[in-house]
Amino acid sequence: MINTGDSFGGAHYNVESAPWQTRLSVDTNDLMEPGIQTGVALLNQPNNVLEQRGLLPATVIVPEMASQVAAQIVRRPEAAIAGRVGQLAVGAGDRPLERDIARLEGLLNPLFTQIDTNRNGFITTAELNAAMRNPNLSREQAMLVALLKEMSEQIAPLNDDGWFTGSQISRTDLNRLIGMWRSHLNGTEHPLIETAISNMQQYRSRLEISSRSLYANADNPLASTVPVACLQPDHVGNCHFVAAMASLAAVNPQAIRDMIRDNNNGTYTVTFPHQTPITVDAPTEAELAHYGTGGAHGIWSTILQMAYGSYWSPRGESPLEGAGGSIRNDGMRVISGMSAETYTMSLTGYSTLDAGLESCMNSPQHRPAVVRFNSLFGQTDPGLVSGHAYSVIGYNRDANDVTQSTITVRNPWGSNPSAPLPEGITDLGNGTIRMTLQTLNNHCSSVSFARQSLLRRRGR
Repeated sequence: MINTGDSFGGAHYNVESAPWQTRLSVDTNDLMEPGIQTGVALLNQPNNVLEQRGLLPATVIVPEMASQVAAQIVRRPEAAIAGRVGQLAVGAGDRPLERDIARLEGLLNPLFTQIDTNRNGFITTAELNAAMRNPNLSREQAMLVALLKEMSEQIAPLNDDGWFTGSQISRTDLNRLIGMWRSHLNGTEHPLIETAISNMQQYRSRLEISSRSLYANADNPLASTVPVACLQPDHVGNCHFVAAMASLAAVNPQAIRDMIRDNNNGTYTVTFPHQTPITVDAPTEAELAHYGTGGAHGIWSTILQMAYGSYWSPRGESPLEGAGGSIRNDGMRVISGMSAETYTMSLTGYSTLDAGLESCMNSPQHRPAVVRFNSLFGQTDPGLVSGHAYSVIGYNRDANDVTQSTITVRNPWGSNPSAPLPEGITDLGNGTIRMTLQTLNNHCSSVSFARQSLLRRRGR
């Protein structure tokens, strides 16, 4: 039951009502925290209006439904009684897809037929990749395609479909998945379904926060061209490119803008420095859900990653995954048009590090830099990721003691591991950390700078 000004689980609700309109505003910063329940009753009642005697307090809407609750109340003015809001509820049809087995089954079966383009009774990897690129899927269809792609290796073995079927999903596999889902919602625990539900909730959250514009701030695109917008895709090992891209965005966002042309037809042409232009389609809902590269700042970083994948695999079916064949400093070379020079920390003096960082971050040359935190023997301190590229996004020189100069770096995951960071490293949020050069030297294995020498054009 919602009343004006009520608060539940740290999330405040303000209900404004009139005979013709009912509006619910939610402080989603608190509401979307994992585990918080909104305290809103979930019932299926005529006209979606409950009298007090109809409430079942044990049934609540979980956090992922927050936006659906607000939208449902806005579009159902009949919920207002005599100009005020009494008790409101959301019918069963408004439960999130992963909690509604009837809708889930009703979408999955025709979706299987749609994806199985060769009509052989199996969904192949190629068919899933093609479905991921389909811009005409509804949001819920896109979420299900993302789920089938992400969990194909877990779903395919649900039924023994014979030899040579591998990770192909059969109709029987799908029906068994639906059966497990139904029994899970009825109280029988299935870890596979717990994972699937968690994935669906994550997809929804990603799609809700993702801007579909090239730059979210159309009046001032440079305000959207920021390192925090650069997120490494799930399931794709292109951290070296995303880290270099975020570093360049920190020191020269105009260079990012200059690479991308909006063709105003759902496609974008990217011209990396000294390279042949590459045209890519806008990311689909399924891609934004599955890879998690979208965000509130626009799709520009996703477009650049798709172009980078196409650069390495021009005939690939999944542009974001095409970068899997590139390695280490390839990303910096492509995004900057410069060669990359890597220094091993244990063999490099502070004066060299200082000169390189100052030149990249604070000189008019504006070049990207990247660091890695695995040690010489492959061991990494807690809170840091081994063998992983981090963007350098800031450097403040200490003229009196260069070892106390501070460097700011960012994990392209957009977050840091849950383990505590080593002493001397400050967590600034969103995967960003700060430390002195001395501390960097104690934990970092290498640093790479973009240099002025230019690359030759790659033939395509």
